[in-house]
Amino acid sequence: MTSVPFTQPARECGDCNMCCQGFLPANIHGYHMMQGLPCHFVSDNPCGGCTIYEDRPEVCSGYQCLWKISPSIPEWMKPNKADCIISGREATYEGIEYKFIQVKEGHKPIRGEVLNYILRMCIYNNFNVQYEVLGNWYWHGDEHWMKHSMESMNVTPEEPAQDA
Repeated sequence: MTSVPFTQPARECGDCNMCCQGFLPANIHGYHMMQGLPCHFVSDNPCGGCTIYEDRPEVCSGYQCLWKISPSIPEWMKPNKADCIISGREATYEGIEYKFIQVKEGHKPIRGEVLNYILRMCIYNNFNVQYEVLGNWYWHGDEHWMKHSMESMNVTPEEPAQDA
């Protein structure tokens, strides 16, 4: 009997347009998109959608959230269901390239079960992770990466608590 390799079907954005809602900074044809300022070209209809889909720039067409490209991430972690965006990122510090997962909150603070899933996945797979909770950024992973990542965002780690 010949076995046929299973190929996970590609996921589609469908009703999700979280990446267009201003949670990820970008400049689209001269219009800035940032926290609190959705993309100028996102449709007002309930499904969202892009009014310049065929002419959207590389920053849009090239972006793929991890939910879309990672079939092992459960359906309930789709950005518009989990209310956060999970992205694969890269940074180079002192000639060393680091890969990490970035988790950006959506319209509301990140839910406990979402954060629990992400942290457990990253710890289990030994992934560096940068995540947002109540508007503040936190890191877990390689010490060198965390130090430089925090410095790049002008964040200094708190001094350890002193015993009384």
